[in-house]
Amino acid sequence: APANVFAVQVLTIGGGGGGQNSWANPGGAGAGLGWKNNIPVTPGTGYTVVVGGGGGNGSNGGTSYFQSTSTVAGYVAAAM
Repeated sequence: APANVFAVQVLTIGGGGGGQNSWANPGGAGAGLGWKNNIPVTPGTGYTVVVGGGGGNGSNGGTSYFQSTSTVAGYVAAAM
């Protein structure tokens, strides 16, 4: 966290599920969103930020989160 920053607001969006490469070409699924305000942080401390990737052909996306999934997370979307 930068100097003089003692709290952050975080928005996370999970990776969307991949569509399937088939004759009908169904689209992929949207992912979940999470947000939380006033998460305490300590200036000069590093924090984990994970960005979930989008799903490939028929596979699920990944979860995005700050610090841990119990702090704030946007969960995965299932593939179609």
